Amino acid sequence: MFSVVLVLFVILLTVLYSSLCLYRYNTYLSTVPKPSCKLSWILGHTVALFNPRDILQVGVDAAIKYGGVIRVLIPPSVTIAITDNEVIQQFFKDSIVKAGDYAFFKPWLGTGLLTNNGQSWKSRRKLLSQCFGSLGLMKDFIKVFETSGRHFMNELESKIDDENLDIIPIMKKYTLNVLCETAMGVSLSSRGTQGDLYIRNIQNICKVMINRFKLPYERIHWIFYFTNDYRTQQRSIKMVNSFFDDIFEEKLRRVDDEMKIDGKRALLDVLIQFHKSSILTKENIRDEVNTFMFGGYDTTAIALSFALYALAYHPDIQEKIIEEQIEIFGSLNSGIETTYGHLQQMKYLELVILETLRLYPPIPYCGRKVIEETDIGKGMVLPTNLSLVISIYGCHHLPKHFREPEKFIPERFETDEILPYSFLPFGFGPRICIGKKFAMLEMKTTLSKIVSNFRISPSKQEFKPQLVPEITLASLNGLRISLEKR
Repeated sequence: MFSVVLVLFVILLTVLYSSLCLYRYNTYLSTVPKPSCKLSWILGHTVALFNPRDILQVGVDAAIKYGGVIRVLIPPSVTIAITDNEVIQQFFKDSIVKAGDYAFFKPWLGTGLLTNNGQSWKSRRKLLSQCFGSLGLMKDFIKVFETSGRHFMNELESKIDDENLDIIPIMKKYTLNVLCETAMGVSLSSRGTQGDLYIRNIQNICKVMINRFKLPYERIHWIFYFTNDYRTQQRSIKMVNSFFDDIFEEKLRRVDDEMKIDGKRALLDVLIQFHKSSILTKENIRDEVNTFMFGGYDTTAIALSFALYALAYHPDIQEKIIEEQIEIFGSLNSGIETTYGHLQQMKYLELVILETLRLYPPIPYCGRKVIEETDIGKGMVLPTNLSLVISIYGCHHLPKHFREPEKFIPERFETDEILPYSFLPFGFGPRICIGKKFAMLEMKTTLSKIVSNFRISPSKQEFKPQLVPEITLASLNGLRISLEKR
């Protein structure tokens, strides 16, 4: 009986608090445009956003109609959705931090760069910049891309009879293997069933994260603790951390600090040197390696998959990539090992990647929270603790920012003037993705090999992706293409 009363009391407090917040923000934010909605105080914009396949386009249409700053009511909270590049830039004159929803990642990522804030984040960012800014380490990573890429070509060759190939799951498995080898220096295939379990549990954790963002009741921490998702998350985190701990202890037992495996260093090899100097604890390193795995696995797979999908419908662009590859290597499949120098010469391929990231940004939204009252002009003042959503997808699809925004035009990044803070695939400001260079090198290496080995064509069945925003951009029906050996 007591527990029932307690639950009802907590629910009542939650409703009262939510009502106060709604009243405060709707009054305080009355100058911020709000798209009309029926029964606004009860349902807000929930109905308009109910179908996930409509959310992305609804957001773009609203930004075009009402402007780049919009008030969105999804009870029990009010959020400001921003697509205007000038307003986004304005925020870096004022104080904002990551939104509260990033706390969902903390059980797995701890105090890694994604979830950390303040001075602790600044110190860690400065330290890790030494790793991701190291040309020597990047060259070691490229050796992994090269070796893994060759194995991946063999796997793709086994798929050429599939005329309706969903490329996403294959690409996710590939990028996870690459990340595991570059982050920890181990091949998942060499770990047998333990490697398979690691992949499965990483995927389980990501599915739980998606559910927490999608299901309103799971966003409330104390309710989440009673769900099956919570138990799945805890089991999976335990296994993933155990996998890391085993590898960490193996590497720590090395006698020679500079020892490499097959002439290559992994991120963990470098971080262990900080551990031996008492700069980072084992837990600090585990948080950063888990963050690296999470941040680079799904996003890179999604970007590569959408790049192949776009190229399937643009054979002329494929041919331009081929011409560049022949110019760099002398011929297709020359057998020459790809180097950092080769990747720097792939200027047109880089334009293709940038245009893919614009049209299909792997991270469609990011959240921030105002920590000081901020005047953004036009009579709009945003109060302390207000949640913001920066719509990266919206920024990339506004005619104000890009001419013919729905068309795939790689040359725009060579000829057009790109407005500041209108192109944000890696985030923006001081918290821009630290792995940007790593991701670009991996995508260049992979696409170079795929286009040189295969002609990419549309699926033989009629297909149109059903785009939805999850933690990353997703397609409910996959991404279907077909491959033909060159």
